[in-house]
Amino acid sequence: MPVKPSHLLDPLALLRRPDKWYLGNGGMLLYAPPFPTELDTPGFWDACHYGDLAVPRLLAFGFAVEQQGLLTEVKPYLHHWDWYPDRIEARYYLVLHEGLGYKQQRGVRIFVNEVRRLGPDSTLHCELSFDTLAGLPETTLHVVAWTARQRSAAPPNTGKATDAAQRIDSHSDFAAGPDWIEYSQRVAGRAHSRGAAAYPLRVRMSATPKPVSLQITPSHGANLTPRLSHTPLWDGLKHARRGGLRLEWAARDAEEQSAAAQTENVLGSVTYAGMHWRVGFPLRNPVRISTTVLVGAAEKRPVATARISAGPGAALPPSVSGRTLSAPAQKAGQDPPLHPTSAWREFLSLVPHFECSDAMLTRYYWYRWYGLRLNAVPPGGNYVAPGVTEGLSYFRAVITYSLMCHIAECKWLADPALARGCLENHIAQQTKAGHFPAHIYLDHVNAEGFYHTDVGAAVAELLLHHPDPHWAAAIEAPLSRLLDFYLKQRDGEGLGLYDIRDQYETGQEFTSRYFHGDSQADMYGWEHALRLKGVDVTVYVYRLAQLLQDLALQRGDRRRAGRLAKLCAQIAAAVNSQLWNPGESFFFDFHAASGRRSQYKAAVGFYPLLTDIPPEDVALQVGRHLLPGGSFDAAWPTPTVPADDPFFSADPRWRAERANCPWNGRVWPMVNGHIVEVMAKLAALEPQTWRPRLAAYLRRWIELMHFEKRQEATDPAFERSAAAKAPLHHKDLTRPNCLEHYSPADGTACEYRGVDDYMHSSVVDPMLKYICGVRISYAAECSTGGASGSAGSQSLPGYSARPRLLIDPYPFGLKHLLLLNCHVHGQRLDLCLNRDRKGAETPGWRIYLNGRLVHRSAQIEKWECEL
Repeated sequence: MPVKPSHLLDPLALLRRPDKWYLGNGGMLLYAPPFPTELDTPGFWDACHYGDLAVPRLLAFGFAVEQQGLLTEVKPYLHHWDWYPDRIEARYYLVLHEGLGYKQQRGVRIFVNEVRRLGPDSTLHCELSFDTLAGLPETTLHVVAWTARQRSAAPPNTGKATDAAQRIDSHSDFAAGPDWIEYSQRVAGRAHSRGAAAYPLRVRMSATPKPVSLQITPSHGANLTPRLSHTPLWDGLKHARRGGLRLEWAARDAEEQSAAAQTENVLGSVTYAGMHWRVGFPLRNPVRISTTVLVGAAEKRPVATARISAGPGAALPPSVSGRTLSAPAQKAGQDPPLHPTSAWREFLSLVPHFECSDAMLTRYYWYRWYGLRLNAVPPGGNYVAPGVTEGLSYFRAVITYSLMCHIAECKWLADPALARGCLENHIAQQTKAGHFPAHIYLDHVNAEGFYHTDVGAAVAELLLHHPDPHWAAAIEAPLSRLLDFYLKQRDGEGLGLYDIRDQYETGQEFTSRYFHGDSQADMYGWEHALRLKGVDVTVYVYRLAQLLQDLALQRGDRRRAGRLAKLCAQIAAAVNSQLWNPGESFFFDFHAASGRRSQYKAAVGFYPLLTDIPPEDVALQVGRHLLPGGSFDAAWPTPTVPADDPFFSADPRWRAERANCPWNGRVWPMVNGHIVEVMAKLAALEPQTWRPRLAAYLRRWIELMHFEKRQEATDPAFERSAAAKAPLHHKDLTRPNCLEHYSPADGTACEYRGVDDYMHSSVVDPMLKYICGVRISYAAECSTGGASGSAGSQSLPGYSARPRLLIDPYPFGLKHLLLLNCHVHGQRLDLCLNRDRKGAETPGWRIYLNGRLVHRSAQIEKWECEL
């Protein structure tokens, strides 16, 4: 019987675009330079990052043509560029510069086609091929793949000379073979990471076919631009081009000692190393030059503790290997690493397949998974498990504030290793005081810093999606220590409300709310000089206590569960009495020393609605601030403070200065993720108002996260549109982004920061919950029939918890929808609206559980079952 063809979209092809350059593959190495200057040079000249450590100039290709005995360098002129998550495809035309003007360039009739990739084993791949225009005379093209390693100057104020020597970037120990060059590279972290010493790397460049020659030459300092004729490699090529580059050093038995000395910088600071090929035109056979650069740790680094292992009941589906989630660089004796594209496709096989009639939603869904894969890291250095970093460059660290977001999104993968690893990395570095450190870098942990995070709610949902009593038992004690930290150090008054000690530890710096505790709160850093009972912090503590209460009940510890129930009741009472302002119908921070509630309204005032703390009438009053005409209504929602705040600015300004991370009116995706969940709570109370409002809000938020496209004012359709009254910009829905913050007035992003694909929010989670309608919860029952774990619960006569799966899409007006291979609580779920599971048009709404049709109807209908 013939197999029906699949009509499903290909996510890698869907995300193709001409303006992006980031490459990552879940490994330690990332190619995402924030402000690149040499994208039009084949190779990887702009900085890569190994963990958070910048490693520039790993590979460049130079070209020279030899015609009638004359050797001339030619520059690759970028002709075409296509980016995909797994690769970059570029095409260049080689030109001679005969002047500075654009018209003063002469083509040599040779095209270079390049494919750049990055593997999960931290290997850069670059493949070149060639074709020509008619009329090319007999020509020899010299191709050189090369690198320039530079020793940096010691940073100032490092103290002892030995300390200074440890902190500089350096290189040494070059070796070479017929088709490879290898060297050691020590890379210092930025000052913020406070690493005591440079991190040792070993870098190996190799190529096929075998180069005709290679060269390694130390040099005095130079202008490090990717121009071959400015390097000593050009001298070797120029004077011996018929033989190729001079082999100045290769490790050979008798000559090894003297040869090694030749490659050490005596008076200079740069070493050049390159490989050389000759390509003759006209081509008789296709020629491909493939070069790889493998970057790895030079020595084994100890890890903090063993990884928390899953229990025997946590087996993955047979088709899931999890290889690309946790595999570090290849070791001797292991299977060869996956091809970069194969690794990407294996990762995507763990992702629930989603597509729908709204092209923007479909594209952004897959774009978000690309961002998570881009920023993932394997075990290594200070990471005991796979994890997700917050972003590129100096954000390439595991950061506490984003922990809740990464768990929330990665729990949807068929393999729970990445979601669990996000927490395990924090547990491995947990401080003696009990809090999780703010930043975990490859080779440094910022344990003095601290961020609040809603880890309780995130872990509760992770355990619903991937239940495992063994893993739950392993994490209970560390999370209990985190709760004890709050109880002992952040609520000295015993109010059930918890302190913010400085503006940075919330991750929400430069906003007015802190002035209620200290009029100078924006003038200092992590000094812990502030005392302010925070709405957000208190909600996070409450949800952590709820999680621990449920874990205690599930293992039968009724005494501990009772104590935690009393704590939850105390927190709920304090929030409703001290943080609730009935005149403003909103929740505010509280200053314990003065006994006064703040008058500064901030978006965190919505966060109690994430819980069962507020009475229904109170929750609905708070929700009105999000409706049209409400204080937080905006053209692009949701500003972090309302427009009537005395420090409000739609532009990224604080005290008249442009700020990096202002929270005084900008739209932060982190906040919007919380607001979607707030609306979901309101939709349960008043569905006619809030279900369509949530759908419109989520779609508007996703629309926000796109670059702008200018349209000509002469376009009649544009002139008639509402957008014509605003600046002549609208969103280009083929170019999604995710930057730190946006304008609530015109929707523009902080592109000046140079940080796209910033994983500081949760987008996949609400898309799957509310567009597809997949939600799972426990039907927790006491023997008396009351709800267990409620805010006022103080007696816990019995407990049984049975998970229930609810399929209830919100009204997005979709004409078709597909969700396939969605793993929840050990079940595989498929949803089909006007499509079959191959993607072909088929009318009706169908729900499959473990491959079996369990519901069918003409239109979308709510469906639920007990798991």
